[in-house]
Amino acid sequence: PIHSKKKEIKQREISKKIASETSSRSGATASEFRERKKILKIGLFMQIKLFLLPVDADAGDVEEMNKFLRSNRIIDVVKQFVNSEGGKYWTFCVTYLPDSAKTEQSKRGIDYREVLPADEFAIFAKMRDVRKNLSQSDGIPPYAIFTNEELAELAKIALAEPLTLINMKKVNGIGNKKIEKYGTRFIELLSISDNKSLSNKEDFEDEKDSVPF
Repeated sequence: PIHSKKKEIKQREISKKIASETSSRSGATASEFRERKKILKIGLFMQIKLFLLPVDADAGDVEEMNKFLRSNRIIDVVKQFVNSEGGKYWTFCVTYLPDSAKTEQSKRGIDYREVLPADEFAIFAKMRDVRKNLSQSDGIPPYAIFTNEELAELAKIALAEPLTLINMKKVNGIGNKKIEKYGTRFIELLSISDNKSLSNKEDFEDEKDSVPF
């Protein structure tokens, strides 16, 4: 809070200085000053979000970004082509103003431990570890594989039924390209993780039973 207050005071000082200097140089009107100050104020609340899409992305892969663009006030979008060992991608750096009702939550981010039920979060945490392994293996950011929102939806599915390539497509933002590239590997690694957890639990139970009373 103290840091934010100092930042706001500094921003006001900069705004006044720019207004003063601009007035002496260009003879700007009072309404123009107000507009410039408004732009500076907007800068205090701007957020940045990165999207990474493969060059051959299908409609499902692009929908997440389109949905985001439609639901926020977009200030700027910078597009860049990336050719890495993990593949060829388009990166989009989006500068935006979040919905006023969600601004505070956007600053904090989502704590999925609080949002998800305990059983869903346990699956979500395992999926997050699997995603990390895949991202390190392919040399790409974790969100390029599945976003946290997508993992949360996958966790809900996996709690109700075994995760398959078919029901993974039910999640908004997971298209055919993601399924083809990561689906099978993701399910296999998740299964290995589940087996290890079960084995550790059984070993613990055996040790507990062998303890003399």
